[in-house]
Amino acid sequence: MLNCLILLVSLFSSLTVFAGQKEVYNHIKKLHPRMDEAKLEIYSHMIYKHAKKARLDEKIVVAIAQQESSFRNVTTYKFEQDDSWLDAERDMEKTWGNFAQDNKAWRTLFASKKVNDIGIMQVNISTAASMGFDVKRLLVDVDYQIQSGIEILSYKIKICYHKDKNPWACYHSRTPANFLAYQDLVSRWMP
Repeated sequence: MLNCLILLVSLFSSLTVFAGQKEVYNHIKKLHPRMDEAKLEIYSHMIYKHAKKARLDEKIVVAIAQQESSFRNVTTYKFEQDDSWLDAERDMEKTWGNFAQDNKAWRTLFASKKVNDIGIMQVNISTAASMGFDVKRLLVDVDYQIQSGIEILSYKIKICYHKDKNPWACYHSRTPANFLAYQDLVSRWMP
């Protein structure tokens, strides 16, 4: 009898995880109907896993990832000469593989501080460094990008909880005008 009860609890737990991950999958699929099925599975699993661990609503994480990068593994560069911004879409497996091998290139990139935001969650390089995240790993590990972004989001929710009913909007900025603008932008992607 006890074994049957344990089996039922285990099965129910597995079905709950599957259902939760499926909701994330469907949310991303609705935003990106032509996204590769393998990427959908991977992203939905990563977001579900890390959001649950941080006790965050997966729908918010998906909406923030959509707003930040549209689920493209993007690294944003700031060019100091004219202070302009350039979103450089990078397929990390293809592009950063050779780059990561070149230690001189790593030193040059980080010494000039040209990289500003990294990956699907657009983790800010300064925030990542100040919170102890491995910046080099953020460039090449999508799971780590999502995990780091969710940990930063969780932290920012805690410090902005008093601000509004949507403290997640502090992910982008705590400045009132930027907070409200970001809240409106991200809300477009909520189901």
